[in-house]
Parts: sequence; structure tokens; C-alpha cells
Amino acid sequence: MELFATDSDKARARFDEYCNKLDMEGLNPWELEHIAAIRCFYKEDLIGAMEKYSEISRKYPYDLPLGTTSNQTVKLYDAALDQLVYYYSDPMLGGVGETLHRMLAEDPGFVAGNLLKHSMELFATDSDKARARFDEYCNKLDMEGLNPWELEHIAAIRCFYKEDLIGAMEKYSEISRKYPYDLPLGTTSNQTVKLYDAALDQLVYYYSDPMLGGVGETLHRMLAEDP
Repeated sequence: MELFATDSDKARARFDEYCNKLDMEGLNPWELEHIAAIRCFYKEDLIGAMEKYSEISRKYPYDLPLGTTSNQTVKLYDAALDQLVYYYSDPMLGGVGETLHRMLAEDPGFVAGNLLKHSMELFATDSDKARARFDEYCNKLDMEGLNPWELEHIAAIRCFYKEDLIGAMEKYSEISRKYPYDLPLGTTSNQTVKLYDAALDQLVYYYSDPMLGGVGETLHRMLAEDP
């Protein structure tokens, strides 16, 4: 989660530069709410970002005001989202990076597409502090004692920290193919597994469970059960 709530000066500067060029008064509410959500990420406010995305998903479940008249742009936007959601790289489109490039070549002023591109920089950014904490954690692990699922997740996270989004997606795609249902979670605590599932559920569906104190508190409780 430190990957998704990190403060990258370079990525944030590019996002701020893009926003400064926009006519904010000419944007629709969907676009403005996405900008607000991305700003939460850059402030390291993961809970705030999740709450905003949850609100967006409630307000716009189907009809998205995408703000482009280009059918090809919308098709490429959908194709990029599909690759991101299902963790794969479409060779016909050259992967998600090339899909985004083609999409913005079709309509450079496509706000939703530009916001998606800047969102991706959050997930492929190089945060020294977060990476140092991750490396410190990995150095304490007995790598030979980890199972393949755990090792593959470590490799995928390392790709994110190297700004290799495509590599990370390919690794997660491979993980999802190998372990579609039975995850070797490496804990004997049922409560830990329940909290792990609860944290994932909040992240996937963009909400904060008040009974558990939100995703941050859920993760804290999970690791208190089994550090």
C-alpha cells in the first residue's frame, strides 16, 4: 500500500503541471472528483482517496462523462482499463503503456485519459522512503523459507519500485493464473486470513469499513495477529 500512497516529487510535479493547464471551470464533476482523488494519493491520504473513489463509483456506476467525441479514444481507454484491472499486457495493442500513448494521440485533450496516465505514475513511481522500508523488510526475511507465491509477489513489488509497470502487471498476471483460488498465505491464524480478506475487499471495492476502522486499521490488526 505504500506504493499507492507515496509522495513522488517528480510524478506530483507532472500532475500539478497538467492540472495548471486545465480550465477547471470547464471540467465536469466526474473529472474534478478524479483529480481530487489523485491529490489524496499524493498527500499520502490513502483512506481519503478510497473514500473519494467509492463516492465516484456510487455516483457514476455505468454512464461515465468521458468528455471526448472520439469513439477510438474511448475504445483505447476501455482497453487500457481492461489490461490494468485484469493484470495483463495486450500484445495487439503493445501493452498498457502503448495503449495509453495511442489513446492520447487520438485525443490529446482527453481529460479522463490524461488522469489515467497520471494515476499510473502513482503505481510505477520510485519512492526512496517506501522502497527503503520494503528493502529493510525483505532483508529480515528468510527467503529460502518463503513459498513461490510469496516470492513472486516480492518480485512484482520490486518491479513497481523500478518503475516497471508492465513487468509488474506481467508478474501479477502470472500469479493470478497460477493461484486463481487457493492462496498459500503462510499463516495458521484464521483471524489473520479474515482480516487480510477484509483489507483486500476494501481496496478492490473502494470503501472504508467503519467496523474495522478502515483499511489502515485493518492492516494494523492483521499484522498484530501475525507479524
